[in-house]
Amino acid sequence: MDEMWQYCTSQHKILKKVNYFFDERGAKMYKAKNIVLLEDVHCSGKQGNLMPRCDRNCYVFWKEDWLEKIR
Repeated sequence: MDEMWQYCTSQHKILKKVNYFFDERGAKMYKAKNIVLLEDVHCSGKQGNLMPRCDRNCYVFWKEDWLEKIR
């Protein structure tokens, strides 16, 4: 997602690991591997010019490989 770029240079704690998630479009549960949620990182709801603004405030999925561990 384009809006994830704004978080790429910031530091956040891992809120929780995602083991399963529900895909609403296909109405199916999926098993997740190496996916985490970060504290205070949510989708802004901006869908571009063609779609209306979403007000759900969902967490963004992050692959653990994308993150750098800070000690």
